[in-house]
Amino acid sequence: MEKNYKVDVIYKDEKIYLKFDFETDEEYMIDFASEDQTTIRNIFYKLVELCYKHKPILVLSEKTDDFPGCDLHREIAEDYIVDLNKEIELIYFDIKEND
Repeated sequence: MEKNYKVDVIYKDEKIYLKFDFETDEEYMIDFASEDQTTIRNIFYKLVELCYKHKPILVLSEKTDDFPGCDLHREIAEDYIVDLNKEIELIYFDIKEND
């Protein structure tokens, strides 16, 4: 079973983020300018947790915001999401094989 989760490039507090909507109260956002890996690790843990329930698929939402650098950040986000979806698929099938 698959489930899509929306990902968006947003501009907030003068920073550009990649926001993941996992349909929870907790916010999952990666600051494009930050070197802190904590948020990325938390997002990855959440994705692994979801893999036990269903196969999560990340989908970049349509461009809605116009702000400086949006196009470049969206290109980066597109590539990142493609790679992340590949990793998620490997993890999901590994979990299912060993379940």
